[in-house]
Amino acid sequence: MPLHNPGYVFDDQLLPIGASMLARIVETRLPVGG
Repeated sequence: MPLHNPGYVFDDQLLPIGASMLARIVETRLPVGG
């Protein structure tokens, strides 16, 4: 069983944008500490 639908086209250029957004969310939600 394939993981993804072969008819779905994913734009790889969006990966850095999505990763940056996720990193920003994590940075604002998690406290900085040591």
